[in-house]
Amino acid sequence: MSTQDLDPDPITTACAKSLEDFERDYMPPRSSYALYAPPPKPDAPTKSYKINLYKANTLHTRDLTACLNLIERTSGKHYRGSRLGWNGVRKRREMGSWDLRYLVVREVGAGWE
Repeated sequence: MSTQDLDPDPITTACAKSLEDFERDYMPPRSSYALYAPPPKPDAPTKSYKINLYKANTLHTRDLTACLNLIERTSGKHYRGSRLGWNGVRKRREMGSWDLRYLVVREVGAGWE
């Protein structure tokens, strides 16, 4: 029996996990990140943020669109300079892949909860 038979591909193993199992096995305890409040700044309102884990098929369309817009804003220049260039339709299709996970950060009370 080879080592490969004993140790299945870790990527395949991780991708096959439910969100609950994925979170349990690969992320710190939820209490350490699920609700986050940065240190307060003088003369600024205190804000809190909620962090949730999603698979592509459980992510709301508006959140997927926000993620796509973030990728274009932060990496679009590099994509456009590459051989394949930037293609929002192709990137969105790729983002819908069954094996992707998304950590979505929202401001508490901002209305998107």
